[in-house]
Amino acid sequence: MRRIGLVGMIALMALGLTACPTAPPAGYSPPKIQNVQITPDPVQPGESLTMVLDTIDDRGVTYGFGRTLYTPTGTRLSVQGQCTNDTAPQGDFRHVLITVTCPIPEFASNGTWRLEVRVNDGSPQENLPGLVQQIPFEITGGSDDRTPPQLVQYEISPTTIDQETPFTLTARLRDESGVTIGQVQGGSYFQFYKPFSPHSVFGCGTPVYTPVSETDVDVTLTCTPSNYGVGGRSEPGLHVANMPVYDALQQQGTVYMAVEVLTAP
Repeated sequence: MRRIGLVGMIALMALGLTACPTAPPAGYSPPKIQNVQITPDPVQPGESLTMVLDTIDDRGVTYGFGRTLYTPTGTRLSVQGQCTNDTAPQGDFRHVLITVTCPIPEFASNGTWRLEVRVNDGSPQENLPGLVQQIPFEITGGSDDRTPPQLVQYEISPTTIDQETPFTLTARLRDESGVTIGQVQGGSYFQFYKPFSPHSVFGCGTPVYTPVSETDVDVTLTCTPSNYGVGGRSEPGLHVANMPVYDALQQQGTVYMAVEVLTAP
């Protein structure tokens, strides 16, 4: 097979990712994938998946690459920069075999996944829409995880807190694919807030993760009081939190917790 030069590959990838396609010419037809060979089939977590795409186009296929994995629950996992891509013209560039090889995550769950591939055609100056297609494949030998992390238990220290007392929260969470506090590609900070007075909060951050089993993780955070953005003192009363959580499959959820805050002595 013939590998496209690195400089050309980067330029073409940048075009496919960042440029806004102009209106295609009259009679434009995007590339077509005639056949796909998948190896291994099925694939196991931690292995590499190879797809050979048999593509044709009247203007010529210039490049093809894998860019996103979709889990069985529809979560998107970017694989750009992780996959290798080779092109092999079959006589000329109107018929090209594109080989895309992508690593499968160690935590991948069983079921039908999809790899989204993009196939570019024409010259870079033409900036044509090309083809974007999701190709299904099977994973076996992994977990059957379909849910975000679940709360097992939580504790606060000290057990009795007042409106001026920071406290330590330790939450035990369970998931087959790992545990992370916060939003995907966001921060790990969250708040306990007083219902109907959400300006009264205990802000919790800087999580420390301690595995306690293959599926359970203790997450410890320090939570400090504030009111109307001024630190040091909250209002007394019940404060609740919906702590955002997600796992390595980016399955997202929230964990509900509550603390009773007493009036400072």
